[in-house]
Amino acid sequence: MLLEEVRHVMRLARIRLSDQEIEKFGKQMNDIVEYVGKLKEINTEGIEPTSHIIELCNVFREDTVILPQSRELMLSNAPHSDERFYVVPKIIE
Repeated sequence: MLLEEVRHVMRLARIRLSDQEIEKFGKQMNDIVEYVGKLKEINTEGIEPTSHIIELCNVFREDTVILPQSRELMLSNAPHSDERFYVVPKIIE
């Protein structure tokens, strides 16, 4: 990969690299591109595309309606509360 392409990726990623790092990553990126090229040479004729190598299915459960808990019960687990709400530290001035 050309060093100018590495510099372009650096600008897009908003990172700074030394000249040594640019050369190192340029070689690594070039190796990746070459490997992808080798993968394109593999004959995949007659092989169906898959999104996952293992057969998976979603397991769904039925939704069940539950009655809401009382406010007092829910607030009883809070470290700090007033009569109606959780009390949390102020984070915005």
